[in-house]
Formats: sequence, C-alpha cells, structure tokens
Amino acid sequence: MMVLLPIEQRLFVISETMRNIERYFVHWEDSVISSEEFSSLTSYYFKKATEIETQYDFTLLMWELIGSLRNGHTWYVDKTMVPKFGIQNFILEPTSNDWIVKKSFDEELKMGDLIVSVEGKKLNEWYQKIGRYIGAKKETSRRLKMGQILSYFFNDKNIEVEYFDSKGTLRTKNIHCLDANSYTKLVKNTLTTQGYWIKENKVAYIKIPSFSSKIFEEEALKLINKFKNSPSLIIDLRGNGGGSTPLNLIGFLMKEPYYSWLERARHPEWMYKRYSNEEFKFQKDFSFTFCGPIKYYPKDIENCYGGELIILVDKYTASAAEDFTMPFKFHRRGTILGEYTYGSTGQPAYANLTENVNLGIGSIRAYFPNGDEFEGLGIEPDIKVNVTREDIYNKTDSYIEKALDVLM
Repeated sequence: MMVLLPIEQRLFVISETMRNIERYFVHWEDSVISSEEFSSLTSYYFKKATEIETQYDFTLLMWELIGSLRNGHTWYVDKTMVPKFGIQNFILEPTSNDWIVKKSFDEELKMGDLIVSVEGKKLNEWYQKIGRYIGAKKETSRRLKMGQILSYFFNDKNIEVEYFDSKGTLRTKNIHCLDANSYTKLVKNTLTTQGYWIKENKVAYIKIPSFSSKIFEEEALKLINKFKNSPSLIIDLRGNGGGSTPLNLIGFLMKEPYYSWLERARHPEWMYKRYSNEEFKFQKDFSFTFCGPIKYYPKDIENCYGGELIILVDKYTASAAEDFTMPFKFHRRGTILGEYTYGSTGQPAYANLTENVNLGIGSIRAYFPNGDEFEGLGIEPDIKVNVTREDIYNKTDSYIEKALDVLM
C-alpha cells in the first residue's frame, strides 16, 4: 500500500538528519563527499523531499544520503517500512566474487547454491544499481548489505531466480516472496550462548551469538567458569553483530592488563559523556578530540582463564564483537581464526525523529591502540579460513577443523 508522508514531516526529518550529521559525524575520510560538499547538498535534499511524497521513495532518498557517508554505524530506519512485494525466501551471503545461499526456506534451493541472477539481473548488476543506498565502506560489508536490502527493489511478488546447484547444473526457479511477518517467523531463532566439549577435558567450545543483551556475556562467563580447567578454549563469534562491549568477559579471558581502542570524536562534550574521568587530547586545529587508549586491569587475574585460546570470527563479526576481539589480536593473546571482521564500531549518536523513524550517526572513530586504522578494514585473522560451497553441502565446519589442527 502506498503511504503518503506529510511535507512537514519530510522536511523535518531531512533538516534534523543534516543537523545531526554536521554535529556528530566523524568519518569524513571514508565518505564519498567531503564535509564542505555536504553543506552545499542541503538545498538538493530539501528540494527532493518536497517532490517525493511516498514513504518508499522518501526512505530511498534518506538511504542515498546515509549511503554517501560510507559508515557502518550510521543509519536511517523507518520501522514501518517493508518491501512492497515481500522478501525473498532465502538469505544471500557474499563470497569473493559471487553470492551464495546462506539460508533457504525453499525445498529446491539449497544452502551453498550459487545465485546467478534475480529477475533477469546478475547480482553484480543489482549491486551497481543499489550500491548508493548502502552505508558501509568495506567492499565485503557492502556486498553483505546488498543481499539484505535486495527485496526492497523487487517489482512483483513472484521473482525468477537463476542459480547453480551442487552438481553445477544451471537452474531457474520462480519464487513467491514472503510477507514480512512470515519471513520474520522463519528467520527468528532463540539466540542463546552455548557451550560443550569438542574433545572431553581437552578442548571446550563456547558460541556467543550476540552481545545485544547482558545475558549473553553472563552465560558465557558461567560456561568459561565451567571449562576453567580446560587446556584449550574456542570462542565462536561468527555471526555476532555486537551490542554492548563485554568488558567482564574480556577481562576474564585476557589474564593481563590490556588496552582499549584509541577513539576520536568531533566534540569534547560528546567524548566526556563516554569517559568523564579520562584525559583528552586535541588535534592542532581543535577539529577533533581524542581519548585513549585506556588501560584496563582484570579484576581477578589469579582466577582468569589461562589456557590456550582461539577466537573464531567472520565477515558478520561486528561492533561490540570487534571490541571483544581487538585486545586479543593486539596483545597476541590467543589466535584469531577466520575472515576479516566487519570493520565498524564506535558509539552512534541516536535521534528518534518521529515515532517510527530512528537515526544513528557514527560519532566515534576507533583506532587500534597504536593508532593503526580499523574502520572500513576490520580485524585481520591470524589464520584465514576459506569456506567452500562443498564444505556447505557436506556440512563441514572448516573453522572448527582448522582450530583443532592449530590446537593439536
């Protein structure tokens, strides 16, 4: 159904978005436009906002604006906005050059199948078409996001999908898109922190799917205490998109003092809200405020886990999950195994513009403690793992196999 937005709402949202970006945004080196050019675009976006009346077209305009900033912690969300014709019944995952099926709710389309085209367009053509709406810098992260928003650009409930199956046969299938509620029910899982022995009394395994609630960290701490005497521990952060930084969990595994990110912000008062007891430094022209790296001390070093540690990460490991991973990488505590992480963290400045419209502006830029860049790059694993389509078809976990090779 076509939803019309009052012009006063459109203009208010545009003006508040521009104001918040100018006040808080700190990632201009990644943006496709400079901060100076951004100010000159105000009239363009106001003009477009007066011409666009529907919620769908206005959302695309806002995505275009946010997309030009190329930052994973900057977003525009209208909670009532759903794809007009439904969502495809499979989830895409980018590989180096293609997209494969990460999860499928169709009997014929299998995990690992290689998607060639959707609605007659190659996926790289779709990527070129809708890339301007994607707010991330890193290419892998941008391609990942493309798969998540593709359904917003369909023109029918029935879509034609062309794909290669496990035998290399090129197939074509017509798929009926799912409404948002049906799709949500299918993909919704009860996320829980899980742990068990991979090798009894030798290698313990803990999967932490998220840090969106303290319960994930609390359950992980209980499991680590359970496996405290294990010579080796695997922490699995694959698919963990973050939440709140799990400082207690980090401290319990680090077993030694460690450093946080070096952080940069536009304004000292914004940094002061985060670190009221820390000293700040300023760029020579006072355009940026710096804080950190902060040295943290585990509360009870004698009781920290002291065994061999392996942390599994992938392209979905982001935000607070990267906050977790960084000190282990920087201090060489354990082995980071998998793919480069997503490459975006830092506290967004939040703004609730209307009852349903939320804005997040990337207001903190994080660097490794030594000043090395992180944003848009991610954390490099010590050992890289390449998951093949054959692994997926055979249900082989290459990460676990490689981790066991390292430990043995």
